[in-house]
Amino acid sequence: MTPQTTRTRFLLLVLDPDTSTANALAEQLQERQIDVVVTGDPADALLQAGALLPDAVLTATDVPPMRGSTIARALHTRACIPTLVGVGEHDGMEGSLALAAGATACVARPYRVTEILPMLRAISPDTAADFQVAVEVGTLRLDPARTRCGWPAGASNCRCGSSSCCTCSCCTPAGSSPDTRSTGCSGAAKGTRPTA
Repeated sequence: MTPQTTRTRFLLLVLDPDTSTANALAEQLQERQIDVVVTGDPADALLQAGALLPDAVLTATDVPPMRGSTIARALHTRACIPTLVGVGEHDGMEGSLALAAGATACVARPYRVTEILPMLRAISPDTAADFQVAVEVGTLRLDPARTRCGWPAGASNCRCGSSSCCTCSCCTPAGSSPDTRSTGCSGAAKGTRPTA
């Protein structure tokens, strides 16, 4: 990652001991053009925060051996990094302590993307202004986060039913040479599939 001043996409560091929950959130956020780094270790998270200078950090209230309030205090006093704290059903007191320690806000845990996105926009409008999700039309996927389009794995990308880039007559107009415009190769070598 590049320093915060030259980054064009929002970078969120997620610290959660339940990495499966964090990875599921990361996948949803990445579909909306947000770069996400996930860790379950608070020491690693603090090192990552210092090295990457993320736009924000999302931490759970309990990240053994530390607490979310301790993480929020460290990020607020040492690096001025906005911190969201994921608060579960019985974490109200720890959420209050995190806010008092310098956390920007508390969010529900398990996480809800619809709750987190407006907060990320408020934190960094320059890099979070337009979180667009990928659009699928039939088997075609248009992904603004990856600035490419392609077919999902296993889908046919040709009217003739070919599962790889082809140069059949239905894909290549008569008198023209096959290229990425007529085959959907996205610049890939012949015989390979575009990546979605």
